[in-house]
Amino acid sequence: MKIDLSDIVRVSGSFAEMPFEINMANVEETPLTAPITGKLYITSSSHVLMINGYLDTKAEMPCARCGEAAFVDVHADISEDFEVEPPQHHTGGPKVIEDDVEESCLFYPGTTDLNLEELLRQNILPALPIRALCTEDCPGLCTHCGTKLTKKSCPCQDEVIKPEWAELKKIFEKKKTGDGN
Repeated sequence: MKIDLSDIVRVSGSFAEMPFEINMANVEETPLTAPITGKLYITSSSHVLMINGYLDTKAEMPCARCGEAAFVDVHADISEDFEVEPPQHHTGGPKVIEDDVEESCLFYPGTTDLNLEELLRQNILPALPIRALCTEDCPGLCTHCGTKLTKKSCPCQDEVIKPEWAELKKIFEKKKTGDGN
């Protein structure tokens, strides 16, 4: 989605408040399950264009413990500053200068048109959690057979005993049967 900021860039001290709601299927390979909503506050100050605001959405990620779908709320604060090149006689209007145009691409080359989808993508990615959980108390997978412990209990859970605890188990079994003192 392209947003024309030429009126704001042209007049120093200009301000605009822009609420938005945009649907994006995913960011990189992370599916988004809700529209991205938020608000941008755009200010022009002599040779600097400031874009501040926030965004909210929901994403679907694999649970870090069991691999099931985990749905997470995503919130990001937006804060970007760009240098503005004053208007040139032969080009007609002011231009926004980005530090690294190859990687950023927040503005369409040679214009003051903001690429809103790219701005949102660049702010959602670092806001995603590193480890998402389907539930706070997700038990994960059985370390021996891989059964998802969220769905059922594992039959090998009782069978596998670490060697260092094997002798202790024997003592408890003897006490249960009445063989031990």
